[in-house]
Amino acid sequence: MAFGREIQKYFPETIKCALFEGIDKTGRILDHIEIKDNIFNQIDYAENFILRNIRKSAWINPQTGRRKEKY
Repeated sequence: MAFGREIQKYFPETIKCALFEGIDKTGRILDHIEIKDNIFNQIDYAENFILRNIRKSAWINPQTGRRKEKY
């Protein structure tokens, strides 16, 4: 893929990412992005969108005193 010809022909020209309120697509759209760029930048922007919107909980383990995190 990285060195192929016309790779855009095999991949969408646009990636659409959205964060919805609730657990289905009927809620409000809280965040969205439409990415129109080359395939490498599309991957980077989509990954950044996910990392910006993913929720992670954190707590301190009382036995070790270390922070634990979970997606």
